[in-house]
Amino acid sequence: MPKGRKYVCSYELDDRLDKELVDLNQAAYRLLQEALAGSYKLQLTPDGMPDAVQYYLLYVAALIYGASDAALTLALHNLGREARILERQIFEYWLRAQYYADRPDEARVALHSTMFQEKALLDELQYSKDSERYRDVARICSEIEATVPEAARYREPSVYSIIDPKNNSELAQFYALHYRASSQMAHASFNGVGGVWGLEGLSFDSRQKNPNFSIVQTTSYLIAFMTLINEKLELGMATKLESIKRSFSGVQERIIDDMTGARD
Repeated sequence: MPKGRKYVCSYELDDRLDKELVDLNQAAYRLLQEALAGSYKLQLTPDGMPDAVQYYLLYVAALIYGASDAALTLALHNLGREARILERQIFEYWLRAQYYADRPDEARVALHSTMFQEKALLDELQYSKDSERYRDVARICSEIEATVPEAARYREPSVYSIIDPKNNSELAQFYALHYRASSQMAHASFNGVGGVWGLEGLSFDSRQKNPNFSIVQTTSYLIAFMTLINEKLELGMATKLESIKRSFSGVQERIIDDMTGARD
C-alpha cells in the first residue's frame, strides 16, 4: 500500500433516510460520548473491585456508541440488512444494561464470574495448564471462589429469559418485534431468507423498503439507555436529553404514520 494513500468513498448515499431523524440519532450518541469521554471515574467497592453496575453501564455505553454510529453509517451506505443486525445488538445492549442496573447484587456476581468464563474458554482452546496465563487465571479463580463462591456457577441470562415472554402476549410481541425478527439474518437461519431471496431471485441489494424504521428503532434504544445511565450515574445531561426526546417523539410519530399509511 502506497504510504499516505487516501481513500475516497464512492458510495451513493441512500437519500431516503429522513434528515431530521439522522440528525437526532447523531445528536443522541454524540451526547453520550460528550457526557462520558475522559471525565468519568470508576468508584471502587471496599474489596477493591469496581462498582459492578457502574462498570457495566460504562462498558455498554462504549458499545452502544460504536454500534449506533456504525448502524447509521451502514443504513446511509445502502447496507440496510447489516444495519438491522446492529439494531438487534443495540437492543440487547440496552436490555442487559437495564437488567443488571435493576439487580446490583447479581451484577456483582456476574463481574466476579468473568475469570471463570475465561478459564472455561482457555480449557476449550486447550491452553496448556502450565502456561503463565492459565496459571494466573486459575489462581485468581481460586481466590474469587473463596469469597464469592456463587461466581463459579454463574451464567449470564439469555435475552429470552430476561424478557420472559412465556404466557404473556404483550411480552411475546415485544420479544418478537425487537429481537426475534432482526435475529433471523444475524443467525443465518432459514427464517431469514425472505430478506435476501425474492420473486426476482437472489438480491445483493441490502437496502430496506423503508430504511428509516431501523434508525427509529436504534434511536429509541439509544435514548432508553441514555435515560438509564443518566439516572444511575448522574451525568447531568437531562436537559439536553429531554430536548432530544421531545424532537424524536414527533419524528417517530411522523415516520410510523408514513409507514402504516395513516397519512394522506
